Amino acid sequence: MDLEYKTEQEWKDHYAAVRKRIANAAVIAKQRAIEEKKAKDKIEEERKAKASKVEEQIVLEYSKHAPLCRRILIEVATKHNLPVGDVRGEKRKNRFVLARHEAFYRFRVELGWSYPKIGTFFNRDHTSIYHGVMKYAERNNLKVPKVE
Repeated sequence: MDLEYKTEQEWKDHYAAVRKRIANAAVIAKQRAIEEKKAKDKIEEERKAKASKVEEQIVLEYSKHAPLCRRILIEVATKHNLPVGDVRGEKRKNRFVLARHEAFYRFRVELGWSYPKIGTFFNRDHTSIYHGVMKYAERNNLKVPKVE
């Protein structure tokens, strides 16, 4: 597209207007990025505040049962010849999984905890806990615990 200018001043005015639009676009983009970052930071702060309140409640609840939790973890780890940390860990080899499923089952039966609460303690989703409890009960011909 050829633009024809009658005078050199028209060309300079056009060039200055284009530069101004480009500069404004950069400033607007920068402002938008700053606003988006502020919004994301605010959302993250709210999430952290909410999470810390939930964590405080969980810690209070766990502190009541801490000796029992520790006892169950130690007994399961000893029975399966594993370090206690591996019962709550991320390893997915069969020997770790079997021990973990037993721990899930015992937390459900002995402490009467809900699946989400056990999941929070083991840093897992409640459906994983449910699956582990069912598999352990099935493997050992135990009845499925119904805690009310």
